[in-house]
Amino acid sequence: MVNQPPDPNERRSRDRDLSFDEWVALLVVFLSVGTILWWGFGRGRVGTVPLLSQASDMLEEPIFEMDEEGDVLDAEEPEGLFFQDPAEEPVEEPTVRRPDRVETVQPRGDRPSDIVPIPVTSDPTTPAPVTPDAEGETATTAPTPATPTEEEVPPPLDISDVPEDYWAYPFIKNLYDNGYLPDLPEGQFQPDAPLTRAEFAALLNRALVENGTADTSGFTDVSEAYWAQEAISQVVAAGYMSGYPENEFRPDQPVPRYQVMHTLATGLALPIPGDPQATLQRFTDDLSGLPEWAQEKVAAAVAENIAANHPNADALRPAETATRAEIAVMLHQALVNQGRLTPPPAEG
Repeated sequence: MVNQPPDPNERRSRDRDLSFDEWVALLVVFLSVGTILWWGFGRGRVGTVPLLSQASDMLEEPIFEMDEEGDVLDAEEPEGLFFQDPAEEPVEEPTVRRPDRVETVQPRGDRPSDIVPIPVTSDPTTPAPVTPDAEGETATTAPTPATPTEEEVPPPLDISDVPEDYWAYPFIKNLYDNGYLPDLPEGQFQPDAPLTRAEFAALLNRALVENGTADTSGFTDVSEAYWAQEAISQVVAAGYMSGYPENEFRPDQPVPRYQVMHTLATGLALPIPGDPQATLQRFTDDLSGLPEWAQEKVAAAVAENIAANHPNADALRPAETATRAEIAVMLHQALVNQGRLTPPPAEG
């Protein structure tokens, strides 16, 4: 058998028309590829249609069209099947929260809510605007000046509460008439009232030290408005009295009789007797309350007839609290010894 060349007029087998089965196979291939691509690019998108639903839709509407010779024509891409331009996706606008809205947090479940709505206010750290004055300078608030403490001024002294038959009345009256008694807080003399350190300073200052040099150190328990502040300052500066440790004067502390005599003897520089113990032995009462450091000055006051020993002249009573009447008599005698005061006329 001799091989002959093919007839050029005979159509080649690869150029023959596709059968119906071949067309179905080709369609299935394209559908599979398209479905895989759609699933790969469309996964994760909101509202994606299930794969079986999309496949059924694709089968109902053919994607590819062929001409009479079997060539595939360009087909229009179904809307929303494979790809979608991201720019065409709707953009969700951000929610703007109004500053004046009151937000309430609702609890979960059926439990009643104890949450109180919290109003949103403006920023509390925003500084208040500063109003400039007419010249363009920043206006400032002038500090309020501190109100000065009003000075305590005692009323004028009235000795009408001292009866004329009172044992010390002549001495008190003589001091009062000559201007040697200061004004006291109660306005009256009250002769039997216990003497305090502030009152003692006021009596000393008026009778012996007034218009002297003031002590500038000051005491923590004596304010500038205190009624006897000036008297205390001048008496301390003159050396008649002194303060306690921690810079205290203790103005309301009662004054014992021996301190009155010691102070007068020191301030007036009275001479010390040659035998202080002999001078003190004339008294019959107990002298154990008289400190040893004060004995010489007290003896000097007794020797100069300054000590007031009423009603018993033989009793010194050094540790007892002095009364206003007793200090008045002692001051009267000191002024008489200095020649600054004339003794009252003797009775009778």
